[in-house]
Amino acid sequence: MYGEALVDAFRDYKSIWDPAWKMNPGKVVDPYQPDQNLRMGPEYHPHEPKTHFKFPDDEGSFAKAAARCVGVGKCRRESGGTMCPSYMVTKEEEDSTRGRARMLFEMLQGDVIADGWRDDHVREALDLCLACKGCRNDCPVNVDMATYKAEFLSHYYAGRLRPPAAYTMGLI
Repeated sequence: MYGEALVDAFRDYKSIWDPAWKMNPGKVVDPYQPDQNLRMGPEYHPHEPKTHFKFPDDEGSFAKAAARCVGVGKCRRESGGTMCPSYMVTKEEEDSTRGRARMLFEMLQGDVIADGWRDDHVREALDLCLACKGCRNDCPVNVDMATYKAEFLSHYYAGRLRPPAAYTMGLI
C-alpha cells in the first residue's frame, strides 16, 4: 500500500521510537501473517460457565455471547440512535458496549482478568450500564449487554450482600 521505500522508512522510525516494538505490533511494519495473532484461533477454548440465562442466539453459550462483539465501534458514535447513554456521557471505551464486551471476553479467557465472576474491574465497567437494551437494538451484531450484565451480577453477588440500594429498589 505504501511501497517498499516508505515501509522501510516507517521501520527505521519505529525502531528509534519503539525499540521494544510494543506499540501497534504487526501493523504496517512487519505485519502478522493472516493466520497469526487471531482473537480466536485453534487454541481458543473458553471456559463455559454455568449460566442462569439461556443465550439462545449463541447456542446457549455465554462465551459465544461475550465474543459476539466484533469491534465495529458503532457503539462509540456520538449522534443518532439509542446506543449506550452512559458512553454518550463519559466517552470512555470501558463504558462503551464494545469495551464492556471486551472485558467479559477477557474475563472468560482468564489471562488479563483472573478473578472471573468476582472481578471488581468488570463490575465497575458494567456499573454504568443502564440495561436499556439500546445496544441490542443498535449494534450490528445485537450485543445484549443488559442480559450479560444481569448474568455477571448474579454470579458476582452469589453468596454476598448486594448494595443497600438494590434491596430498596427490590421492595418497591
